[in-house]
Amino acid sequence: MDGRTRRRDAGAPAETRSPAAGAPGAAEVVPFTISSEAETLRRVTRWTTHEHSVHELIWSARGVLSITIGRRLWALPSRVGLWIPAGVPHAGSAADGTRYHASFFAPSASADLFGEPVCLDVAPLLHELLIHLGGPGLTPDARSRAEAVAFDLLRPARRRHHVVLPDDPRLRAIAEAVAADPADGRALGDWAAELEVSTRTLARAFADTTGMGFTAWRAVLRVHAALALLSEGTSVAEVAQAVGYTSPSAFTAAFRRVTGRTPSAHQGATVSGTR
Repeated sequence: MDGRTRRRDAGAPAETRSPAAGAPGAAEVVPFTISSEAETLRRVTRWTTHEHSVHELIWSARGVLSITIGRRLWALPSRVGLWIPAGVPHAGSAADGTRYHASFFAPSASADLFGEPVCLDVAPLLHELLIHLGGPGLTPDARSRAEAVAFDLLRPARRRHHVVLPDDPRLRAIAEAVAADPADGRALGDWAAELEVSTRTLARAFADTTGMGFTAWRAVLRVHAALALLSEGTSVAEVAQAVGYTSPSAFTAAFRRVTGRTPSAHQGATVSGTR
């Protein structure tokens, strides 16, 4: 995909894909240690829950990928990948215009890498190597050398890029409200009054079920929403307001805490992603 802005067809219906659970895809039956594929989505796309017989590393060069595994929800900015071990059920979604890549790793050659889903930094060299491994005509020696370097470059990201969705029924209502409107500014005390429980009870339940306090959890969910808006070219000031921040500077500080980069840097990485 070239760097020119593509006109989006706002009227295109969403596409739902339902891979057969456990059934290998085309890339999974290629007899290589690492095989890769890529696609530019022409419409909003959702993948129903499925699993692979091989390990998968999925990332985007342009746009944002949302991946759900159990109660964990990832929003992956460009060049941050998610390693999904073989046999782990997962679902996903992405907006039209997203350019995503998926590399598949033979478990027999990578069994000792990562036993759980984990975010990896897909640096430019790793990105290009994995694209190279998806191309035709590689000799066995060339493939072996490229695969060895690719394995050396698989490094966990410093940030986890996900939130845990609460399973407590009281908290689920709060989570759904924040997901529907990230700008919802109600504090935990407001929710406690609405649910007729103490603020301390809700705070303890939130920490127990998500591993985070409510304010920190909401900040991550707001950044998840912001990533998609920024990838669509919405200005930082407009995104800040849309996800509940009173100023672009407050939004930028929160965004940096969660992702490690500024909103402008995210937009620049999205625009520059061409392959």
